[in-house]
Amino acid sequence: MFVAVLHSQRPLVEPELFSGEWETTTASGIHGIHLSLTTDASPQALSPQLIAIRIYHRQNGREKWGWWGDTNSVSPVFDGVRLHIGDLDVTFDSHLRRWTGAWFLDGESKKVVLEKPTCQSHPLCGVWQGRNPSGVVRLHVVQSTDGVLAARMDRSGFHGEHLRVVSSAPSGLTVETMAAAGLPLRFTGRLSNPSTLEGNWRAWSPGQDTRQTFHRVD
Repeated sequence: MFVAVLHSQRPLVEPELFSGEWETTTASGIHGIHLSLTTDASPQALSPQLIAIRIYHRQNGREKWGWWGDTNSVSPVFDGVRLHIGDLDVTFDSHLRRWTGAWFLDGESKKVVLEKPTCQSHPLCGVWQGRNPSGVVRLHVVQSTDGVLAARMDRSGFHGEHLRVVSSAPSGLTVETMAAAGLPLRFTGRLSNPSTLEGNWRAWSPGQDTRQTFHRVD
């Protein structure tokens, strides 16, 4: 699902503060939003910030989701503090780092608090940092209250880029993003020790594997 595109007049100063997963739990499962932000600070940029919002619901391991697209932080959808999409109307508290408001869930409007999933007992949970030719890359792995892993990536110009967890185990995982050409790009990595995650990025074209090493930073 996509909403109207407007031009940003006041891009977010701290996109990393908003990016990623935010969740609440009800009797029907996990309800969450995922914010991905793309920034371009160059003077030539027509839109210095793009915001994609993924809304999802997961019950018994099965997930339904949809995307809303936006190109700025000043719009009917998100003004940098308030996020209003369909049946969701929440406001961000930068001090408590959570969203509060109302969401129509389970057949009724409910007061909700959306918070980032925290790392639980899974060995892969945490923040992993590596480098590529464009600079620093950070891989965030979190675990929801239902035990499901979620992942996102920060890299040059991108904050909270959604990664689909294809498979996971205590010693490794495979995640998938989208390459510039719109084709899936997968990273498969394994723990060589508790603080090092090593693996390869693999594109669909043969011979384009790229070795990647991440070190735990949080």
